[in-house]
Amino acid sequence: MHWAAGLNDHRMIGLLCRHHADVNVLTVAGETPLIIASREGNPMAVQVLLERFAKRQVSIMFGVQGFHVRVCVHTCVVCSV
Repeated sequence: MHWAAGLNDHRMIGLLCRHHADVNVLTVAGETPLIIASREGNPMAVQVLLERFAKRQVSIMFGVQGFHVRVCVHTCVVCSV
């Protein structure tokens, strides 16, 4: 899921979701696919993840700072809260 999010492979994200993959799964660094897709500027991946109920606000594993994702028409930005 994270790999597909980073590469903007929205079709693979859809396929994984149809097979019940968790869109909110964390990497060992505490990143979700939505954070990765946003950081990499991949709007199609962000859109599919949000349609599949990816959480917009998460806490990273190694700290207490939260993140939320602001999705714009042409850009994806990860903002600290």
